[in-house]
Amino acid sequence: MMYEQQQQQTRMDTKKKAVHERKRSIDEERLEIVDLSGMSLDALPNPSLNLGAICKLDLSNNNLQNIPESLTARLLNVVVLDVHSNQLKSLPNSIGCLSKLKVLNVSGNLLSYLPNTIENCRFVVICSSSSFQLN
Repeated sequence: MMYEQQQQQTRMDTKKKAVHERKRSIDEERLEIVDLSGMSLDALPNPSLNLGAICKLDLSNNNLQNIPESLTARLLNVVVLDVHSNQLKSLPNSIGCLSKLKVLNVSGNLLSYLPNTIENCRFVVICSSSSFQLN
């Protein structure tokens, strides 16, 4: 009798674990698109959302002069980063931490170089109207 109870408990534990794993994978797939374009932003607002859940971030057509290192370092799942038509003079070095980044649109800014760390981003298409040097 005791053996049957242990068997039943083991099956229940296995089912609970499988349900938990499915829920976790569904949560990981809930990536967000955040559009802050055309809002005349001079600085980025303190986000109340999970930056790690963003897959596309559109900051285009604002008045941004910089992007904080702390922001890019936490955009772990970003695939598309659109910062075109701002007043950016440089990009943060932490841009190299964006291992999933595939598209970076920096056109219409005041950039004269890209940080060397951009080389850490594999398969990135950089959209720009200028040619850059790595610095």
